[in-house]
Amino acid sequence: MKLPPGEHFFFAANLGASVMRGQLEAGKRYYALVDYGVMFGRVRLTPLTAPEDPDKLLKDVDWVRLDPALVTDAVRDRERCLGEHIRDAGDKIGRGELGSTELGPAQAF
Repeated sequence: MKLPPGEHFFFAANLGASVMRGQLEAGKRYYALVDYGVMFGRVRLTPLTAPEDPDKLLKDVDWVRLDPALVTDAVRDRERCLGEHIRDAGDKIGRGELGSTELGPAQAF
């Protein structure tokens, strides 16, 4: 996804949650591993350092696209609730009340 420079929060959840905070710079690319534990359904976000060959890294990635026909009122309501939860988590991280994994210059290329 393309994002403007500045602070951003990335959130993944299932049975547990993982939050990654990034201070993104213009014109740079960042990669993170989304690790999904099959046995317990736990999710973890891990920033990756700049790969020597990003195309090799991405060759086995399965891209997911949302079918607009599947976006129902229930899906929109869930997105609204999750959005509120993510904003709340971002505020807590900013106040130092919640930990996060950091995505920064070491992962930029």
